[in-house]
Amino acid sequence: MKNLAYNKTYDGFTLIEIMVAVGIFTLIYIAATQLLTEAQKNATAIELSSERTADLQRAMLRFEQDIEQLAYRPTRNQFGDTVPVFRGESGSDDSSGFIEFTRSGWSNPAGLPRSDLEHLIYKLEKGKLWRLSWLYLDHDHEEADIKRPLLEGITRLNIKFLKDQNEWLEQWGAKGTDQDFEPPRAVSIELEFNQDIKLKRIFRLGVNDQS
Repeated sequence: MKNLAYNKTYDGFTLIEIMVAVGIFTLIYIAATQLLTEAQKNATAIELSSERTADLQRAMLRFEQDIEQLAYRPTRNQFGDTVPVFRGESGSDDSSGFIEFTRSGWSNPAGLPRSDLEHLIYKLEKGKLWRLSWLYLDHDHEEADIKRPLLEGITRLNIKFLKDQNEWLEQWGAKGTDQDFEPPRAVSIELEFNQDIKLKRIFRLGVNDQS
C-alpha cells in the first residue's frame, strides 16, 4: 500500500502584508477624519454666514426705518450748543464714523412722559456698530439713555452724503456751513468687515417738519 503524501498549504498574511494593510486603513481613517472636520467647519461657516446675513438685514432695516422718519428739528447738547438737524462723517478705522439725527414717529406703548421724537446716533466703536438713543432731544448728558449693538467685526464705516445730484461729501453738518439746518438728499453707507467683505446701501431721506 502506497503512502499518500499530502501537501498542506496554510493561507495567511505575512507580517509585511499586515503592516501594509494597517497602513492603508490608517490613511483611510485620517482622510475620513479630515473630511469630517472640513465638513464641520463648512457647516459652521454656513451657520455663521447665515447669522451674519440676518444681523445685516436687521441693522439695515432698523436704519432705514429711522432715516425715513427724519425730523426737521435741531437739538441742543449738554453744553447748550445747537446740534444740526443732521450730521455725520466717515470713519478712518474701527472706532470712528457716525451719523446723528432726530426721528419722529417713536412709539410709546408704556406711556412714558416724552414726545414721539427720538434723538439717535449710529456710531462705529471698536469694531461694533451701535445705535445710541436719547429719551429727550435737548439732553443734559452725553451718555446715551439706550445703547444697543447692531453689528460686529467691522473694520471701517464709509459714509457719504449727497448734497446735489452728483456731489457726494464725506462730512455733513459742520459748523459755519449751510448744512446746519439742511439734511443731505441721500446717505451712502459702506461697511467693511474683517473677512474683506463689503456691504453698500444708499438711503434717500424723508424729512418731517417738527419745528
